[in-house]
Amino acid sequence: MFQRRSRIFVQTIISLTRLFPLWAILCAIVAYLLPNAFLPVRPQTSHLLMFVMFSMGVTLSINDFKRVVAKPKAAIICILLHYIVMPFTALILSKLLTMRPELLVGLVLVGSVASGTASNVMIYLAKGDVALSVTVSSVSTLIGVVVTPILTLLLVGTTVEVPVWDMLVHLIQIVLIPII
Repeated sequence: MFQRRSRIFVQTIISLTRLFPLWAILCAIVAYLLPNAFLPVRPQTSHLLMFVMFSMGVTLSINDFKRVVAKPKAAIICILLHYIVMPFTALILSKLLTMRPELLVGLVLVGSVASGTASNVMIYLAKGDVALSVTVSSVSTLIGVVVTPILTLLLVGTTVEVPVWDMLVHLIQIVLIPII
C-alpha cells in the first residue's frame, strides 16, 4: 500500500514538473494582473532560488563538473554566444518595435546580463547538461560584471553601474553553495 501511494505521489510530481512552462506562464499572467498577490513571497525569493538550485545540485556529481572543465569548448561557445546573440537580438528587436530610448536601454540591458536560475531549471527539465548550464551561468555572471556595462555602452551609449560585491555574494548564496 505504501509503495503504491509513493509511486502515485512520484508520478504526480513528475506530471506537474513536466507542465512547468505552463505553470510559469500562468504565474506570469497572475503576477501581471494581480502583482500584490506575490508580494508576501518576495522576501523569500533568495531562499526559494537556493532550494531550486539545491534540488538540481543533488542530481549532480563532481564528475559532471570535471567533464565540463575537461572539455571547456561547449562552455566557452555558450558564453560567447550569450554575450553576442542576446544583446544584439535585444537591440534589433527594440529597433524593430521602435521602443522609447529607456525601454531600448532596458531591453539591451536584459539581453546583456547573465542567465539565471530559471535557465538552469529549464535545462534540468529538458534533461539537458545541468553541469554545463550551471557552469555557464556562473562564469557568465562573473564575466558580466565587466561585459554588461561595456555592451550597454557600445550598443546604446549608456553606462550601467554593476553592484559587483552584491552579485558575487548572490552567486555564492544562490548557485555555488546549493550546488556544492
